Amino acid sequence: MTEKGRRRGQTGGRAWRPGWILTVAALVVALSLASVVDALYDSSQKVDEARILLARISEDALEQRSAWRETRERGEVSPALLGEVAEERRDLQASLAAFGRLDGDGREAAIRVALEDAEEAFDDELRLIRDGSAEEAAVLREERTRPAFERLEDLLDEAAAEYEGAVAREKRATSLGTYAAMLSAAVALAVLFRRYEKSRRAAGREIEGSRQRFELAVLGANDGLWDWDLATGESYFSPRWKEMLGYGDHELPNRYEEWEGRVHPEDLPKVHEALEAHLKGETPHYEIEHRLMHRDGRYRWILARGATVRDARGRPYRMAGSHTDVAERREAEEKLRESQRGLADAQRISHVGNWSYDVSRDQAAWSDELYRIFGLSPGEISPKYGTFLRFVHPDDKGMVRRAVREALYGEPPAEIEFRVERPGGEGRTVRARYELVRGEGGAPERMVGTVQDVTEHKEAEERIREAEARYRTLIEQIPVVTYVQELDHNNATGYISPQLHDLVGYTTEEYTSDPELWIRLLHPEDRERVLAEDNRTDETGEPFRMEYRMVSRNGRVVWVRDEAVIVRDEDGEPLHWRGVILDITESKTLENRLAHQAFHDPLTGLPNRALFADRLAHALARLERRGEAPGAKGSVAVLMVDLDNFKVINDSLGHDAGDELLVEVADRLRGCVRPADTVARLGGDEFTLLLEDLSGVGEAALVAKRILAAFVPPFAVGGQEIFVTTSVGIAPGGSGPSGEPEDLLRSADLAMYGAKRSGKAKYEIFDPSMGAEAHARLGLENDLRRAVGNGGAEFRVFYQPKVLLETGEIFGFEALLRWRHPERGVVGPDEFIPLAEETGLIVDLGRRVLREACRQAKTWQGEAAPGLVVGVNLSARQFQDPNLVGDVSAVLAETGLAPDSLVLEITESVVMDDAPVAAGTLAALKDLGLRIAVDDFGTGYSSLSYLKRFPVDYLKIDRSFVDRIEDSDVEAIVSAMIDLAAALGLRVIAEGVEEEGQRSRLETLGCELAQGFLFSKPLPALDAARLLRMRLAPRPGIG
Repeated sequence: MTEKGRRRGQTGGRAWRPGWILTVAALVVALSLASVVDALYDSSQKVDEARILLARISEDALEQRSAWRETRERGEVSPALLGEVAEERRDLQASLAAFGRLDGDGREAAIRVALEDAEEAFDDELRLIRDGSAEEAAVLREERTRPAFERLEDLLDEAAAEYEGAVAREKRATSLGTYAAMLSAAVALAVLFRRYEKSRRAAGREIEGSRQRFELAVLGANDGLWDWDLATGESYFSPRWKEMLGYGDHELPNRYEEWEGRVHPEDLPKVHEALEAHLKGETPHYEIEHRLMHRDGRYRWILARGATVRDARGRPYRMAGSHTDVAERREAEEKLRESQRGLADAQRISHVGNWSYDVSRDQAAWSDELYRIFGLSPGEISPKYGTFLRFVHPDDKGMVRRAVREALYGEPPAEIEFRVERPGGEGRTVRARYELVRGEGGAPERMVGTVQDVTEHKEAEERIREAEARYRTLIEQIPVVTYVQELDHNNATGYISPQLHDLVGYTTEEYTSDPELWIRLLHPEDRERVLAEDNRTDETGEPFRMEYRMVSRNGRVVWVRDEAVIVRDEDGEPLHWRGVILDITESKTLENRLAHQAFHDPLTGLPNRALFADRLAHALARLERRGEAPGAKGSVAVLMVDLDNFKVINDSLGHDAGDELLVEVADRLRGCVRPADTVARLGGDEFTLLLEDLSGVGEAALVAKRILAAFVPPFAVGGQEIFVTTSVGIAPGGSGPSGEPEDLLRSADLAMYGAKRSGKAKYEIFDPSMGAEAHARLGLENDLRRAVGNGGAEFRVFYQPKVLLETGEIFGFEALLRWRHPERGVVGPDEFIPLAEETGLIVDLGRRVLREACRQAKTWQGEAAPGLVVGVNLSARQFQDPNLVGDVSAVLAETGLAPDSLVLEITESVVMDDAPVAAGTLAALKDLGLRIAVDDFGTGYSSLSYLKRFPVDYLKIDRSFVDRIEDSDVEAIVSAMIDLAAALGLRVIAEGVEEEGQRSRLETLGCELAQGFLFSKPLPALDAARLLRMRLAPRPGIG
């Protein structure tokens, strides 16, 4: 070699060595950094795994605290709860041990100590609850259990936060190492690129050869290649490109328009959009699937891919790429989608969902049907193991945990059934099948399986089991006779069960050996119809079903239900009868008893309303068939009997005594009629009698008289004798508008109430005018209800003055209710007050009168009469109202009227109806501070002993005595009343004073107070105010 050559070689060597040394150094650094990054990645994975374990420990600890809270709320310890806690603790210990192998900072020991403290306190609390020491358990809970769980949670939260930070730091370190390694590699690549630039010119010699090889590759490629000169618009399509569309190389021009015109019209917009985006540099590559028209006119799916070549300023001047025929792949994908749709439909129809669970990452994937099985919308939650467990029934969680643990430990694939609870609370039963998939090293990787909703299947199984149980009970326990009988007509029995002996006293041998025995056992009254049905079913092959009686060996009559069907072979040919005979004697007896009870009064044994109405309807039908007129010979009559003052007896002596009286009344009524007549009890103290084949209404009146006479002797009730009267209403057949049974009952009822109004202990025969009166009374009742319901605007309170007889001056008023009907005009109080009392409307009306009277009295007191008193009447209904005292107190508070300015007037009969109760009510009213007056004194039956005990302030002498005071006998009675009042410390008010002579006699006898038309009629409030100003009593508080 020449000197010049050696220098050139040395120079080239010196230039080569530094470049390659730098390259190798950069690569060494990059590899070293890569090793560091790999180590950092391993460390990061361990930290992340420890973090996941820590999260699982926190979740298990939280479930244990939830169990503690459940125990605290229930106050009891169930075996299911103890089993669940034990399962959770085992899982917790396993997770804690795994965490300890990864943790290097000693956190595992601290967590374990805190956990042991919490579990020990929890166990002590459970022990106290089981021993019944609830209070000690509560103290322990506050002093140890709750603080221990809180310390454990704080420690777990602190460790979780530290691990979250550690994971972030490890990731940052890994990223920095990666960046450094990449930078070192970039330096090496830069050096290599410089070397490449120096040798590029040397590679030029290879270009021509490469071009030739490219042409060969284009010809042999399976994809169609294309090239597009963006400047000139010239295009090139490879032979394979044209072949894919059914053309030869020279049959299709190399023009852009040829390609564009073959793109499917629906795909062209998105193809243009993809091209535009790539040409603008928005996408690194051009890639899209679209359809191109084949020579045969059909479209084929192709995958178009390409890239642009850009100049130094980044402008594209050329684009090249390939077309791949993806028709088969698209068809396969469509088949796959169809298969997936079919799978989803199959899962939906069969209620089967599939799942997979990544064991290491605690992540699961559920099919849409599995979401639906758990009552969720697909994708509604992120499925994890803990999330899944929340849906498992509390009693089944332990079983599910064990199954998962056993699968992870290598148990073979299995299936379990358990219950789940949907978010709305609905319970379902599911069957899960599963198996474990292991990785290359044999470690558990994931679990896969299916869950099927078997709720309906389980319910069907339960129904089948119940049916089997019923059949087994029927055959083995219920006393049923089963038999097999031949098809011939001689009744030969091939088999009969031993229960026959208990039923009729014959053995199976006796029965099967005597074909005629069954016929002889039939009850004589049932034999004909049973044999007729037996012959009919033999001929038709229909099932035999009958209830009939049999006479047993000892003569006892037995009711049976006999059911049999023909058993056929596989070809449908009849083989024999197979049946059962069931003893229904008790049920028949009970049925008859219930039928009797359904139509009879349980207390008296008399027919009830339903049976009476049936008998009455039949009696009227017979009468109509005979064509006899009402009241003629052979006619019928209905008597309505109602006890007088039965409520007083019932309330004073008790309901047992009342029932005893009703039974005795029923016996006496039976004794008043013929055996063919009907005595019934409709309810309460109402009885009805149906008399048939009467010679006329007079005969019914004779029966009524016998009934009244039968009630004259006293009744022995509750160890004492009491006297009871009754009122009877008679309705001859044909009474009422239609002559129907209900009309007849209604007519008898109207007649009975007529008897009561005429003085009780009487009878009345129905008169058509009674119906008119009842109709008018109903109309008045409706108007009264309407007036009260409309706010009471039609009612007015009038005031009648009470005066001092000595001076004639007014010391108070009595408030009286008046009704001005918009059509009837003024309705008298004697007409509507009793109706209001009967309907209960008097309570509301009385409350309004009380409020208005107190308000008006308070106004008058403020104007000119501070000592004025006002009297308000209390009806019987009001006096019995349990809210009476509260209502009066509320009105006094509302109006501000002083209690001693109010006088409540109560009739003598109301007070004495139930004297002990009345005494209590009067005392409660008196405690309010108001005054009490006994109205209509002398017309009732006051007991002087009760009168002395009552907190009464006034006695009001009834107007019937004042009207006849000129009679010396009446005057003596009035004088005695006044003297009695004086002796009892009561003041006397005379009612109905209309003449001066009456006023004078009363004053002479010592009566101090009076009211009546002589002084003033009842006046509206304005007129009463004017009268008050003229004749005001000067002494305040005289009431």
